[in-house]
Amino acid sequence: MLAFGALTIFGGALVACPSWLRVPLAIGAGLVNAWLWTRFVDALARHTPAPRRRPFAVVGLAAVLALVIGGTAIGFAVAVAVEGARSPVPRARANATGPPVLVVKGFNSRWEDGVTRQWVRGNYRIRRFSYRGLDDQQTPRPYERADTHRSLRALVREMRRQVDAFADATGKPVDIVAESEGSLVARTYLAATPDAPVRSLVLLSPLLSPGRVYYPPVGDEGWGAVSGLVLDGLARAVSLLGPVDVSADTPLFRSVVDQAPALRALLGCKLPGVRELAVLPLDSGTSAPPPVEFGIPHTFRPAFHGGLLGDATTARLVGRVLHGQRPHVASSWTTLGAVIQAGASPWQVPTLAVSVNPAWRHGRADASCRVARAELRAWVAG
Repeated sequence: MLAFGALTIFGGALVACPSWLRVPLAIGAGLVNAWLWTRFVDALARHTPAPRRRPFAVVGLAAVLALVIGGTAIGFAVAVAVEGARSPVPRARANATGPPVLVVKGFNSRWEDGVTRQWVRGNYRIRRFSYRGLDDQQTPRPYERADTHRSLRALVREMRRQVDAFADATGKPVDIVAESEGSLVARTYLAATPDAPVRSLVLLSPLLSPGRVYYPPVGDEGWGAVSGLVLDGLARAVSLLGPVDVSADTPLFRSVVDQAPALRALLGCKLPGVRELAVLPLDSGTSAPPPVEFGIPHTFRPAFHGGLLGDATTARLVGRVLHGQRPHVASSWTTLGAVIQAGASPWQVPTLAVSVNPAWRHGRADASCRVARAELRAWVAG
């Protein structure tokens, strides 16, 4: 426990300190860790040996797997239950005359009744993005959870159609408020569509580092083949225990993994001519190792992933962006989020470098925003 605490503190310090101090700090962390382990081994050596061998390694591995699989299943179950238990959001105003706002829900969301809700406060003409598409009257269609599992390219093309239809119907540029998977779809759409009729973009619970790992398609060999098998096994176990039917090889996950180099750069790239804000829940601090490059204003809120749409404080931040005002991003929660991210950094799986994986080295010269946008534009159009 002492070693865990010491390495967490040293890891946070390494993230926050200037570069010239990192080598001495890393040496200090190693010395402290070695001293603690020496004391630990010495204490074990003084104990009387156990009378018989116990399968501690097997029990420990089983406990870790149970924690990962059970925790994920419980998390999805709680998220679904909370979504269903929330007070019903009133219907969107039918006679609203304000700017058009497209609301994009996240992964595994569903829309069964086809009723548009007043997700954003104010006299806005609100329309919900449909993962299934538009009907013959250019109206968003209700969709099921499985529709959110479509490939990212298909969803970006779908968003282009729906944004264009909304802008044509209102005669005004569209504001987008998107959460979780929706934020990835929206930002990829804007990166691939430089002339999009979009005025502002608010990202709620955005994915900080999509495609951190790589695994080949099922049945193929190559870098990450074992990782793919493990992830697919964990996903199937989660599907059996929880309400979410996922697979590591769904069209969505496959497309994100294949386009990871360009998608990783999105959050650090400012979109020309678009007002932006990212609102992150505190648990985002443990979802990706620093440094996470933010090219846009961002802030943290006390919530879990996917739980910000409907939050009162978040609604005020969204309102300021839609009104063209500068949002107040500095807060104690933002400071706490940075501390959590720094403290969690020693325990994060390192992000796979683009240069290491042959499947990602398809002509990429650098990781600039210009190159990322060009790659995504060609991919979506292809």
